[in-house]
Amino acid sequence: MNDNKKVYIGIIVCILILFIILLLTLGIPNMIEEGKKITLLVDHDTTWVYRNKKWSNLTDSEQLKEYDWKKFHIYSNNEKVGSYYLWRDDRWYAFDKDKNAIMVEGNFFAYQANYTLDIFPFTMNTISDMTYVNEVLKENNIPTNSAFTSSYVISLDMDDDDTLEDIYAVTNAFDTDHDSEKTFTFVFMVKNKKIYPIYEEIDDKDYYNGCKPYFTAFIDLGNDSKYEFIFNCGKYSVMTPIRRLYQFHDNEFKILVSNE
Repeated sequence: MNDNKKVYIGIIVCILILFIILLLTLGIPNMIEEGKKITLLVDHDTTWVYRNKKWSNLTDSEQLKEYDWKKFHIYSNNEKVGSYYLWRDDRWYAFDKDKNAIMVEGNFFAYQANYTLDIFPFTMNTISDMTYVNEVLKENNIPTNSAFTSSYVISLDMDDDDTLEDIYAVTNAFDTDHDSEKTFTFVFMVKNKKIYPIYEEIDDKDYYNGCKPYFTAFIDLGNDSKYEFIFNCGKYSVMTPIRRLYQFHDNEFKILVSNE
């Protein structure tokens, strides 16, 4: 084999190696992401779909009919009910394969996907250490002895770093028993002793102002052991709460989709 042939073969081998590296690092992961299909049903009023690497909020009743008699993984109050077929009228109704009705009570959540999603069974715990809550209150010129109508902390490993992060939620919304200058709601995460805001709302004191914060589900959407979550903000005399799907990315929380 002459030297020219060796050079040509060497160039071809290098090109093939480069092509394989690009395919493994860019092509295959991109194709996998493009192929993902997810549908999330949050309570009975919000439907989010993920197609072609984009989230959208479905509100058209004709589009929602596409999911009649489709099988979903169903959860109630953060506990799995099972996999059943859904049909929509004024709300979602669940049925087994023989079309026998399945009772689903409480906070409703269901998903359908072309891959397995990990749902974290979170627990809302009493806040035993108010250090970070007081820090947030002071930063917003709110007395640290303020009364709360709801307060809790959720602990989980959000980003697969083998360390638990804490998500705090406190509010004095809809408080008719105490006098205060402001109505407030703060939701934030503490990671490595640093506070990362999720949701903040401060209003002039009015019993009808404010937001009751609560979570529907913590979901590993990327199959990367990192959790996204569905956050809700209940408003006084508003039938449908504000609902948002959050992701923690680049050291901040970003809204992937909402019903707003």
